[in-house]
Amino acid sequence: MAAAEAEASLQGLRVAQEILELAEVPASRVVAGLLGVGEGETVFVRRRLITLVHDTSAEDTPLQLADSYLPLDIAEGRIREADAGPGGTYARIEEHGHTLTHFEEQHWPRPATEDERRQLGLQPGEHVIELHRVAYAGDRAVECFISAMAADRHRFEYDVAAD
Repeated sequence: MAAAEAEASLQGLRVAQEILELAEVPASRVVAGLLGVGEGETVFVRRRLITLVHDTSAEDTPLQLADSYLPLDIAEGRIREADAGPGGTYARIEEHGHTLTHFEEQHWPRPATEDERRQLGLQPGEHVIELHRVAYAGDRAVECFISAMAADRHRFEYDVAAD
């Protein structure tokens, strides 16, 4: 969760994560396409719920459902544990010799599913932002991140070099 923690910290906020699942699962059509593996091929998933921590109230605010999918040969060691360690999953990927070279990201709004509404505390008709991010080591996809974020709880800012 290193990226979420860093972003929250820049805003003077704290986030927490609840691990919903750590498991080997068959790659869906979408995951297979993003990772460049066969549909149904076994991959490892880190499924989490990210919440905004409120120091003054008993209830934290759910922000996003965050799923990281990795090929089995990349999902080694602490990646398979609830606490992936300092620097999170990306640091563990690099420790195993896969230097991250670039990321591709897409996001778009859509209506929340019933399950997303329940987990994120959304009302009927509210939207999420679906985000797909693929991390590459050279030409190889080493992780794909699929997230459903409560649309009214996020803002996207980019600073892109014009080289």
